[in-house]
Amino acid sequence: MKVGRYIQTVWLAALLMGWGCLFTDCTDHMETLEPERPDVQTDKPLYVASMTRAGGDEEGDDPMKDKTIQLFLIQGNDKQSAPVLYGGRNVAVASGDMATGSLLVRPGTDYQVFGYIPVSVATGNTTVSGNTATMTINGLPPVSSEDICIVTGVLGRSLNDDGSLDESEIITVGNFDYSAPNDTKDGYGISLLVDHLFASVQVRILVDAGYSQLRRIKLKSVTLKTGKSKKVNATIPLTTDNPGANPIGSPIFVDADADADDQKVFLFESKTKEGNTIIGDPLDTTTPIVGTAYFAPYAATTLTIESTYDVYDSTGTHRIREGETAVNSLSNLFAGITRGQKRVLTMTVNPTYLYQLSDWDSPSFVVSED
Repeated sequence: MKVGRYIQTVWLAALLMGWGCLFTDCTDHMETLEPERPDVQTDKPLYVASMTRAGGDEEGDDPMKDKTIQLFLIQGNDKQSAPVLYGGRNVAVASGDMATGSLLVRPGTDYQVFGYIPVSVATGNTTVSGNTATMTINGLPPVSSEDICIVTGVLGRSLNDDGSLDESEIITVGNFDYSAPNDTKDGYGISLLVDHLFASVQVRILVDAGYSQLRRIKLKSVTLKTGKSKKVNATIPLTTDNPGANPIGSPIFVDADADADDQKVFLFESKTKEGNTIIGDPLDTTTPIVGTAYFAPYAATTLTIESTYDVYDSTGTHRIREGETAVNSLSNLFAGITRGQKRVLTMTVNPTYLYQLSDWDSPSFVVSED
């Protein structure tokens, strides 16, 4: 009898709890599981679908392929940042080769995108206030073998039915905005336009035709050097509300706090060796040895080119002098140079004197601007 009453009591309590749910908010838990609610849509990874360097890229050239860009993705007060590998133009975004794994984009959401390249050169940050963004990049080498650039344009890329990129969309300078579409496959494709932060110098090195009849010069190395012993911090103002104008204000470069190693970069370094001895590459009278390097414009007042070479007889077989050095200042040639500008220089090796040539003659490197 007591057992029957216990079962009846339990059953009645359960029934009362069921009735209570009719008059209370017991449906909250069910609502949070509703899959159609937009605020529970799954974010998807962001891919770099194409990337173009502003100015001078030849048709079919893809200078940024296999480079890694530091991207900043800003949406309101939320900011994400991650290094993103760029696999090359027309690489299907669904392949996952360029996925960051950490930059996630929500459908139907607007973002602002900034960045710099290559990621290995320094550390940086981006802040936004109204229509102005400020990018800071700290610890840059003032001279570099890398073309250091920042992102100035961005565009979302649609996928065709075959998974290829829709090339009908055009990146515009200064458009930092990216709108994530509502429909996508495995991720979001984004195209970037990058612009130069540094200036550049290309050196073409020849030997004087008259001198080549008497002596052969074998070049070992050419180095771009600056008298600065510190790395560089850069502050770059960016205007985000006028895509038609140049969005980059004048970068401000200052020396970093910590001392660093000698700030230099090779324009050319010979690979020809005999055992452990560098033999050098023979200079020609018409076909130049060419080297390119990049530098922070404010460092131009202290830039020099240092060349090392050996002097041989006219046959190029008997070495007369070894380990000669020539130093040329570039200060006058680079006066007033700014970011994105390029100087092409010709260095010609001339003798100190032609008619009374002797073994101790020290040929000079004469630099002229093309």
